[in-house]
Amino acid sequence: MPCRTRTILSLDFTASDVDLLFDTLKELKAICASQGLSSDQAIRKFAEEIVRTGKVRVVAGYEHLVDAVKRRYAEKAVTKAADRYGWKIQATGLNRITLRR
Repeated sequence: MPCRTRTILSLDFTASDVDLLFDTLKELKAICASQGLSSDQAIRKFAEEIVRTGKVRVVAGYEHLVDAVKRRYAEKAVTKAADRYGWKIQATGLNRITLRR
């Protein structure tokens, strides 16, 4: 394969809240840079496409960034749900939390 060839991967990504995903993508600037997303409008369009298709397309070698976005999106979704119901969140370990009323 020539050096100029880029392999594009299509990875599963289940998300339902465009605004939450948009905020997550803005926070994690590395994936936006890898995708060539420089404006808020481009980032929102990217987030809308992910929610609509359930897939994210990235250049091979950047899969770890998708994992970081998934983790951060999940954290934000749990926090948003907890705030909605008045629950308290307490971290109990790596990738573990306890919800309390």
